[in-house]
This record gives sequence, C-alpha cells and structure tokens, in this order.
Amino acid sequence: MTFTNHPENAGPRGVTQFFEGLFDVLLDPGESFQYTFTRRGEYFFNDPASLRSTGKVEVY
Repeated sequence: MTFTNHPENAGPRGVTQFFEGLFDVLLDPGESFQYTFTRRGEYFFNDPASLRSTGKVEVY
C-alpha cells in the first residue's frame, strides 16, 4: 500500500498504524511511503496530527 502526502499540502503529515505499531512515518509534501501487509487481518491507521483522519486496510 502507498501512503502519500499530496504535494500541495502546506506541511508534513503522518501515517501511524496503531494497535500493532507496524509503522509511524512523517511525510513532507510530495513524499510517499510504501508498506506491504503480509498477514491477513484488519489494520487501522491515522495521521497523528489529525486524529479524525482514520482509515482501515483489510487484507484477505
């Protein structure tokens, strides 16, 4: 999966996978981060600077 901070964003944004703690990355505008989920399950993530920005990845 690729997480991207849009180049037109004003500043850095983060992506943190919580519960399992698989990644915690800060991305400057235009930067991307890739992660490969290797186990089945549900994985939740958010931007620590904006806790309402929450998402879920389902791996089958």
